[in-house]
Amino acid sequence: MKSTDLAKLEEQCIQDWEPPCVAACPVHVDIRGVVRAVRDGAFATGRNLFAKATPFVRVVSEFCDAPCQRACHRAAIDQAIGVRELERVCVRLGAVPPAGPSRAAKTQTVVVIGGGLCGLSAAFDLARKGYAVKLYERGSEVGGRLLTGRAAAARAALAADLEPLARFPVSIRLGRSVDLAEVVSTESVAALLDLPACDAVLVATGTADSSTPGVPVEANRAEGLETFATDLPGVFLAGDVRGADSPASWSPIAAISEGRRAATSIERFLQKVSLTYGRSLEGPYETRLFTDLSGVSPESPAAMADAARGFDPDEARAEAERCLLCACLECLKVCPYLEKHGSYPRVYARRVYNNLTVTKGNRTANRFINSCSLCGLCAEVCPTDLNMAPVCLEARRTMVAQGKMPPSVHDFALEELRRANSEACTLLRHAPGRQKSTHVFMPGCQLAASRPDSVAILYARLRERLGPEVGLMLRCCGAPAEWAGREDLLETSLATLREGVQKMGNPTVVVACPTCADILGRRAPDVTSVSLYEVLAA
Repeated sequence: MKSTDLAKLEEQCIQDWEPPCVAACPVHVDIRGVVRAVRDGAFATGRNLFAKATPFVRVVSEFCDAPCQRACHRAAIDQAIGVRELERVCVRLGAVPPAGPSRAAKTQTVVVIGGGLCGLSAAFDLARKGYAVKLYERGSEVGGRLLTGRAAAARAALAADLEPLARFPVSIRLGRSVDLAEVVSTESVAALLDLPACDAVLVATGTADSSTPGVPVEANRAEGLETFATDLPGVFLAGDVRGADSPASWSPIAAISEGRRAATSIERFLQKVSLTYGRSLEGPYETRLFTDLSGVSPESPAAMADAARGFDPDEARAEAERCLLCACLECLKVCPYLEKHGSYPRVYARRVYNNLTVTKGNRTANRFINSCSLCGLCAEVCPTDLNMAPVCLEARRTMVAQGKMPPSVHDFALEELRRANSEACTLLRHAPGRQKSTHVFMPGCQLAASRPDSVAILYARLRERLGPEVGLMLRCCGAPAEWAGREDLLETSLATLREGVQKMGNPTVVVACPTCADILGRRAPDVTSVSLYEVLAA
């Protein structure tokens, strides 16, 4: 297997794609993880998962417009999971984790103009990574549009979120307006603000200052990715100042997301690396994850006794139990083999690749590679038609070629093949008293060995249906050799079979075994064959 083949297989398996709720969330909160934590009563774990996506856990749990809930599969069945309420109970009941180690301080300074959620998000994201950040807000307090219409509650939530962030190197100066016409370079900003240095600038002033000219936006999109860069090196724009949103459509979680994404671009600019590489799934996107909703029954949302307080622990668990924990895993539902090995095809493909390329150490995927029955059922149920059978079969052939196939794995089946095709067990002849054959019946080794009486009955019925010139061929098609990755033995077996059919005048081979039919159809298409069951059904 080549690395390019592995990449295609990994891309084809969609299990690792996020569920719709996570994909729709602009900051991609691990909602499945939060739900699992609530089910277990592990509210601190839920809070930690929430905080990994955004430090503004109180603001989001209280005021988020919940795009995740609009994307929830449950919404099409009964009612979306109350994700925001589950986050809210995690924030209320989950212990605040101890502060982790600080990143090493960096020498660069970043100026953020605007203290709304977008600017605050960018500022603290950069500060947590060690950058010195100077934030300037023209008003008397930070918060921006978050405070509009809900000042008291929003102010309290924001203050609670900002308190643990105070340890990071962010300097906030209130009542300082910046004329955007003066923002023509990082040097001009440093001079304007009396700073010794300014290495990057983020303008996130909101709609109030957006009419002021002077910061041209660069159309810096690569495959749909917004980098928030401008035509001015080191100057970035994010939030409402770009004119992307109207006041009616403003979203707290989208503002936080833009700030984080702008911070990523600024850090990459300062590191002198690509602004776009590997960022195609930032912000909301359409997930490829498939979830089978057939058989999902409607369930009423959990009742909430006190809406002002939110869910209590029992109510939260009841609501979390409604979550489908969206996943694909269609192949595991029908294949005990794939289920037994504890993962799914994307992971299995990587294990197979590693197994084939290992030079030292144990080949830990040998059992997995050699346990597949090669039936292809996984491809029949997979939304993307991913088939593990050819992956395992090619791996077996490679192991044989490398001399790394454990002898014990397929020895029994190969010995059966040798016996079935030995002179003592094979038979090829015309019908009694006949010198030619229009058809030849090949029952296969398993039927002939286990039910010889049925072979005699079927042979007689075929002669009644097709005429008396039906010969008989007892042998193995060579399937065990293919299963074992032994192409040499398979070709030898098929060559002998072809030779025998030619000696009989090339009659049509009537095969009783589906495996024989498959082998002859794929590996010996020059031999005319037909299924016994097609003949009997005609």
